[in-house]
Amino acid sequence: MDELSKIVTLWDRRNDVQTSATLFVKRLELNMISLSMLGAHQLSAVGTDVFEALKKIRAELEAHDTFILCNASRKDVRPSAMARQMGHAQKLYEVKIGQQAALSDLVNIWAPIQPQEVATVLEQELYLEEWVNALIALEPVPTSEEQ
Repeated sequence: MDELSKIVTLWDRRNDVQTSATLFVKRLELNMISLSMLGAHQLSAVGTDVFEALKKIRAELEAHDTFILCNASRKDVRPSAMARQMGHAQKLYEVKIGQQAALSDLVNIWAPIQPQEVATVLEQELYLEEWVNALIALEPVPTSEEQ
């Protein structure tokens, strides 16, 4: 992926209005992605992968009570380290508290979602922290004989 464009739906929560915007994704160099958005909001961001750059744009849109209606905006998704390195984080894992993510949990970052599925960047980060902590709590504690 050197360059691609995606049409996404923006949701203005305050007025409950949906509009389209075009996102342009461009690889600048190894591990650097540029994302620009044209439409009602003209924004751009750079990140180590698509997910990180998109998260920056989402945070800017949230200040206007506007959200991108795609899987990246759900609270229960995260890219794996391998997805970040190999696919620039265009595939995300749908994660559930207390469960490891599996290949069957992969979703496309750009797939559309409904407004009721949207989360803020902070809500997403808090949920992922809760998910990680729940997995850590499930790990067996080694006994003194095992150490």
